[in-house]
Amino acid sequence: MTRYAKIIVSSAVLIFSFSCSEKHVQYVLSDIALRMEIPASFKVLNAEQINALNKKGLKIVEDVNHMSVDTSQTKTLITARKNESNYFSVAITPYSVKTDGSYLENVKQVNDLLYNTLHNKLPDAKIDTIKSKKLIGGYEFKEFHMIISIKEKITMHLFLLSKYYQGYDLGISYVYMDGFTKKQMETILESCKFTY
Repeated sequence: MTRYAKIIVSSAVLIFSFSCSEKHVQYVLSDIALRMEIPASFKVLNAEQINALNKKGLKIVEDVNHMSVDTSQTKTLITARKNESNYFSVAITPYSVKTDGSYLENVKQVNDLLYNTLHNKLPDAKIDTIKSKKLIGGYEFKEFHMIISIKEKITMHLFLLSKYYQGYDLGISYVYMDGFTKKQMETILESCKFTY
């Protein structure tokens, strides 16, 4: 009977773990033919909410860096928030190497601007950066990862993934502050499929 008890308990645990797995909602971003699944626990923001969030972020960047940034051509395709501190976003901006210059130099400038903004906005924080590459949906993206430690109590991971794609600067950004949300973000990225 002991042998069967182990099998029954193992089966019950397996069935329970499948029944508790998180549900996901599929989204298709038609501008770039990208299909992805976002956990149902995330709230997808509407256009008005995205616009307000983008304006707030732009003001911070402009104020900290004493500059004006033109984002009129940038289009946020989706922003999903788990809560105030954890979010996932995809945006595109038309990009031409002829008129805008080297794409890799642009990526470096954006990363530097992001670092400078956070460094000045959070002067007591310790900020480490890692640059690497990441495959998403079969395409290689430039990955800029910032690990922001605030008073040794809070650690925030901010990612900016960049790719020149179909005439766009395609940016995927996300922030997480705990291990469970990290796994959710990884699941979103693994679900990404470009359909052309």
